Amino acid sequence: MEKRNQLAGVVIVVKNGDRFIRSALESVFNQDYKPFKVIVVDGNSEDNTLQIVKEFRDVEILQQKGSGIYDAFNIGIKACNAPFIALLSSDDIWLSNKLSSQISYMMDNPDLLFTNTHFRFFLEPGIEVPEGVRSQWLKEALPGRNPETLVARKEAFETIGLFKNEYASAEDLDWFGRATDLGIQSYMMDDVLLRKRIHDSNVSMQIEANNRNLLKILRRSVNRKNQLG
Repeated sequence: MEKRNQLAGVVIVVKNGDRFIRSALESVFNQDYKPFKVIVVDGNSEDNTLQIVKEFRDVEILQQKGSGIYDAFNIGIKACNAPFIALLSSDDIWLSNKLSSQISYMMDNPDLLFTNTHFRFFLEPGIEVPEGVRSQWLKEALPGRNPETLVARKEAFETIGLFKNEYASAEDLDWFGRATDLGIQSYMMDDVLLRKRIHDSNVSMQIEANNRNLLKILRRSVNRKNQLG
């Protein structure tokens, strides 16, 4: 694995995340694969987030001028020149072999532009299961078609484009949909390499808004397919 080191950049997005940002950063720096660069994009936090981030060496901090999680991801992606780019939200946690597993697989399969993995939800202590979250989801591994399981080649974002920061949620579904419509080769790994935290302010748990945006995304996908074919 030695010759494969120094190939990955990690983009972490955060806003007022001092409850969780330390565990997210620790999960990155505890990887058995040492990333080339770690970028934290901060959405103008007003808590102790930045003080915690500055405790970690070799982290580049970028301040977000716009708003939204996916706008923040885009800022980090554009600033990252590593051959492989991985994304993480400040409230989630990687397993220690995430980068090594995905990058090794992609180097052995050069036609793949990105991989995702399975993940497990876990409840923040004291939080009840939110409406719209099935209790079964807490008991099993789930395929993660989301940014936090993603490791992509830099060229994937050049081919597919960046996230469109216009849906308020579900921009990841749009990105993966565009990849599918373009015939991009990808792979869902069986490994569980992400722990996804459920807490009292998850944007991804806003079920009704996500469903509305999903309809918009599906309509655009149909239009793209009609134009392509």
